[in-house]
Amino acid sequence: MKSKINYTLRENIANYFGLSLPIWIQSRKSLLIFYFLDLAIFIFFYLSNSTKINSIDNLKVFTLSLSWGLLSYIFGRYSKESKYPNAFIEIYYLLLKTIFVLILVYIFDKIILIFLPYLFPIGRNSFLFIGLSSAIIQSLRLIIINSLNKKNKSIFIIGKEDDIRIFKKQSKNFLTNKNTKIIKLNCINDLFSSKEKDFKTVVIATEGMKFDNTEFLINETFKNNVEILNKSEWFEKYVHKIPSQFITLNFINYSNKYLNSNKIHIRIKRMADVFLSLILLFLTFPIIFIVAILIKLEDNGPVFYNQVRTGLFEQPIIIRKLRSMKIDSENNGAVWANKNDKRITKVGRLIRKARIDELPQLINVLIGDMSLIGPRPERPQLEEELNEKIPNYKLRHIIKPGLSGWAQVNFPYGSSISDSSEKLSYDLFYIQNKSIWLDLLIFIQTIKLIFKMKGY
Repeated sequence: MKSKINYTLRENIANYFGLSLPIWIQSRKSLLIFYFLDLAIFIFFYLSNSTKINSIDNLKVFTLSLSWGLLSYIFGRYSKESKYPNAFIEIYYLLLKTIFVLILVYIFDKIILIFLPYLFPIGRNSFLFIGLSSAIIQSLRLIIINSLNKKNKSIFIIGKEDDIRIFKKQSKNFLTNKNTKIIKLNCINDLFSSKEKDFKTVVIATEGMKFDNTEFLINETFKNNVEILNKSEWFEKYVHKIPSQFITLNFINYSNKYLNSNKIHIRIKRMADVFLSLILLFLTFPIIFIVAILIKLEDNGPVFYNQVRTGLFEQPIIIRKLRSMKIDSENNGAVWANKNDKRITKVGRLIRKARIDELPQLINVLIGDMSLIGPRPERPQLEEELNEKIPNYKLRHIIKPGLSGWAQVNFPYGSSISDSSEKLSYDLFYIQNKSIWLDLLIFIQTIKLIFKMKGY
């Protein structure tokens, strides 16, 4: 009991001084630990196989290490989600991914030697040890995660039947029948008096449930090491989204506080937007130029397409895109695009997959209409219906829209009201948890999506 109280005290002190880990990092702690261990192995074996340490170029080691980490992330070697039925299949696919990433880094290493011959050629044989050691470390991570998942205690959902049904619908595939139990109770205290003891988390699906004895509830919570969360808190902590119908007054108060007090974060983000958008415009200009020629050659139509979107505080902004659809494709009004949309041109289908059509919006970022990271701006014509049918939809406009966002890296392209509602839940999580580090994570995950070519 005393140790748990001390832990809570330490946690409160950490929160006060801003030292506590954000929610989205807490769920990735094991991934980050094994990532840095993996990176350390790469650097160690690469350097240890050198016959002349002084000849090693620091920039080269840094570049190869960074490419190893980024390629491993992009091709799923650090995935925190289990996609296969058992650990053996996971390890098999992990080995295949490791071999593939090793080949890519090896090729990159050779390219450096060709174009930068003055660098001392070091440690080619070390790639074998790097791959083997890294695969062992990541296999160990998969085994540990699988064993911990099996030991996880149940999640208890308590409340009224209708509220529980809505909660389960929103959670979709996150909850399974194995780890979820539903109890219809009139009072939270009844849970600790019942025969059910094998639980770790209690989710209150119905607002305003009674507390018969607050002191008893606190004691039982400490004694059984149980966390009690309302539905909004549970979604934020474990699913990393906040369904709009579960929004509380605390969320609105927090958002207002951010707008009125967190000016430093806003200024830093603006500086980063200007700096990075200039660099990205410079790097991607050749791509934009080549695509512009291809668009012109296909149907001799305009290269760029201007569109009105909703910006910060619902102010209209004009965004620019490389035209990916046939001329006058929206004469009859705004319509969501779908996967096999016949309005999309041949060049358009290619550039939409890699999201190249969005590159001109870097100009919007540069002039301040948009940010690199934030909720994607939507068309006002579509938002009229979205405002009517989705609760709290307008909350997404309290921060500047972005070129990419938390919704884009966690949810596929939306083409319906239900999809827009789901994307809004991720946007609300971003608004509640925004930080420079979360922006960096979204930026890296966006690069991963571009490599996968899954846009449409």
